Amino acid sequence: MKSILVCLDGTETGLRAVDQAKLWTTSEIHLAYIGPISVLDIALTHLPMGGDDVLPKQIEERLVTQGKAVLAAAEARLGETSAKVETHLKLGHPGEELCELASQLNVDAIMVGSSRPGKLKFLMGSVSDYVVRHAQVPVIVIK
Repeated sequence: MKSILVCLDGTETGLRAVDQAKLWTTSEIHLAYIGPISVLDIALTHLPMGGDDVLPKQIEERLVTQGKAVLAAAEARLGETSAKVETHLKLGHPGEELCELASQLNVDAIMVGSSRPGKLKFLMGSVSDYVVRHAQVPVIVIK
């Protein structure tokens, strides 16, 4: 496998996907964090809202800050590697954005972490479930 897109969400499962990507390829690793911008997605990620006075721009800034931290942690976890490493930070619907990014980058596979969903995610669907159903390349789900 030449290139892998690793989907990150700030969880340990996402970091385990980074570990696996390092084992699966020595060519290209794309680390991606998609900040969820819909109200439902924000609620699902338990982002502290800070009360009713939080404006959408403040939410966007928090997501970008959070995304940069998640990507930095993933790069640190990756450590030394012969693979070319690129980071991608986007805002939007995580599943849709990841599938689109995978197509744009023409990756060979997507790695995504999966954890036991809470009640709301169980009803609404998870990012890993969306990616498995909609990606045009193989998806490796890490537990």
